[in-house]
Amino acid sequence: MKITKTLIISVLCVFISILANFALADSLTSSLLSCRTETNSVHRLQCYDDVSSALTAEQQQAAPNIIMPPTVSSQPSKIEAEPQSSLVKTFGLPNIPDPEEEISDIKAVVTNVEYNPYKKLIVSIDIDQIWQQTDGSRMRLRVGDTVYLERAALGSFFLGIEGKNKKMRVKRIK
Repeated sequence: MKITKTLIISVLCVFISILANFALADSLTSSLLSCRTETNSVHRLQCYDDVSSALTAEQQQAAPNIIMPPTVSSQPSKIEAEPQSSLVKTFGLPNIPDPEEEISDIKAVVTNVEYNPYKKLIVSIDIDQIWQQTDGSRMRLRVGDTVYLERAALGSFFLGIEGKNKKMRVKRIK
């Protein structure tokens, strides 16, 4: 008999706490819906703040954790520019961290011209970079020629001789 009374009392306590949680959830939902219908954005924000402050610490722990996206600052961030020599050294390398700091083209002097086994040009330039031809075009390069390297579409690059209208597609290998 004692066991059944304690069992009934414990079941009633659980039932009452569940009903209280449903009532709390219902009142929270109705409060949020009333805030949602507010047309003035300042009043709507104040309403949401009031509903949020009404929650107790226990209710906040019971609520699911929601990860909010980071807020965006209204002030533009200041980008510190790298020295020009640093940008030239990273020109043509994959995974440059910030595309706003990329340069579109560079000029250099050819220091060495070689061919790989597939008869593609390998060009060394005076800023310690080596570029390899990737297309089938023909170009006559000599040591001492001034060349320009420029960005093309989809992360590729062109190499051309200064003063001439011919270019070839290249990739940086060193």
